[in-house]
This record gives sequence, C-alpha cells and structure tokens, in this order.
Amino acid sequence: MADSSMVYTLTPELSFSPSTARAKTTYKIGSKLVNTETRHTEYKVGNFALNNLEQHIRKYGSTFLNSGGGTLTIGIADDGTVVGVNVSSQARIKKVICDEFKAFKPSVGSSYYEVDFVPTDERDKFIIEIHVRAGEDDEIYADGEDKMYIRRDGSVQGPLWPRNIKEIVLEKFTKVLNSSTPSASNKQSLVELSAATPVLEHKE
Repeated sequence: MADSSMVYTLTPELSFSPSTARAKTTYKIGSKLVNTETRHTEYKVGNFALNNLEQHIRKYGSTFLNSGGGTLTIGIADDGTVVGVNVSSQARIKKVICDEFKAFKPSVGSSYYEVDFVPTDERDKFIIEIHVRAGEDDEIYADGEDKMYIRRDGSVQGPLWPRNIKEIVLEKFTKVLNSSTPSASNKQSLVELSAATPVLEHKE
C-alpha cells in the first residue's frame, strides 16, 4: 500500500524509445544478460507472469507512461537469466494487452506501445518485450481500476494517494509552463486536472 505521507516526484526522464529498447533478435535459454533492471526496464519470469498479464500491464503500463517510458520483459529472471515462456497464441496475448491499455484513463492507443515476441533457441519459447513510450506531459495515466503508478528511484511506487497524485500534477504543470513553447491547450488541461485532483478517491 502506498504511504500517504511520502512525497512523490517523477523520475528524471532519460532518452527512451521502443526502437532503441530492443535487446536482442534472439535469446539463448539459460544464458544471462549483462543488463540488469533499470528505471526503464522490468523483468518478469515464467508462465506465472504470463498468466497474470492483465495485472502487469495495469501496473507497469501506468508506471512507464507516467515515468518516461520503458520495457516490460516477460521471460527474464530478476538476475538476468533467460528463462522464456511458452506462447501458444500471440494474437490472444496481443488482445489482452490491447484491451487493458484501452481501459486506461485516458485510453491508450497502439501508438504508445509495441509488443515483440523474440524467439529463443528452444521451439515455442519466446521472450515477450512490451515497449511503452512516455505519455503526454499534460496527462497522468491510471489503469482500468483507477490506480496510478510511477517509477521512483528505480522502483515502482503506487497505487498513489490523491495528495501524491496532486504533487505529480503540479510538477507536470510546472514543466509545461517552463517549456519553451507551452501550448494553451496543455496549460488549460493541467489547470483543470490540478483542480480536480483533490476529490479523487484512492481505491484498494
């Protein structure tokens, strides 16, 4: 559960894009990656992660949209060991991901994420890379259950409390106002969002 007394700030954004995030064109089962988890990378291992895909998309989709983008990789252990997952239907997995992102508030279209099924040296085993780009500066993204997450100091924080959300809104508001060419629509969106934030309810 989120600590309502903690002050939340957005992780400073680094350059991230799906096209540069792809790790490999193929993986070897049992090998170990040099790269570890970072603020833009999250590893989940085995078919357990795949069976809980909806939950992971809600949590890490919101996290990466609100924190500069990132990649959720399914089939890699926390220590970087390549395990892989059995994939019987890529279409079904893509549909689950699409449905979850559509349920976000605001709704997230396919231009904000890409799904890669990277083969391994074992037949029918893949590494699933879900690349999520950063959301818009004038939005904060909640999942279909109205829960919001951010990446802070390399770890996921959330679901956030209303006061924490307001702090993030104000930070985004300041960023837009200080940008070289802030648009009138961006300013207005953040003013409205900031005004509405205190009445948001935290749901368990």
